[in-house]
Amino acid sequence: MIRRSTERYRRTLTLAQCEASDWNHTYLGCEHLLMGLLRTADSVAASALKTLNINESNARAVFAAFLCAGNQTGTRRRLPRTRRVKITLKTYAVEEARKLHHGYIGTEHLLLALLRDEENAAVKILESLGATSDQVQDAVLAHVSPGK
Repeated sequence: MIRRSTERYRRTLTLAQCEASDWNHTYLGCEHLLMGLLRTADSVAASALKTLNINESNARAVFAAFLCAGNQTGTRRRLPRTRRVKITLKTYAVEEARKLHHGYIGTEHLLLALLRDEENAAVKILESLGATSDQVQDAVLAHVSPGK
């Protein structure tokens, strides 16, 4: 049973909100979650992506090419989550944790969850950086141990 999320997972969500606000976006999307994962540099997800030569700097360049800044004035209020983000956080991340027999949700589960919807902007950014979903999944799984 999943009982908690890790501190790094929660920090990732906060940083994703900051990303969206910094870009003056009116929503929290999967692309913001990816940037939040990369900004949580000490996380399993960031470590896995680093093995694929994906880091905050090169992802930010692709992110900027994909998305325009919004016209909302900068604010740190909690932004509404897109439908894809809601499904990723509430369904896919939980399922990924269960598949690994983990009793928590961490950044590794969030990254695996993002891969499940190949149409989201996070996957497109990863592909633009030369990483397939299978490569990212393999990198994550190389960094974690299944629970008992």
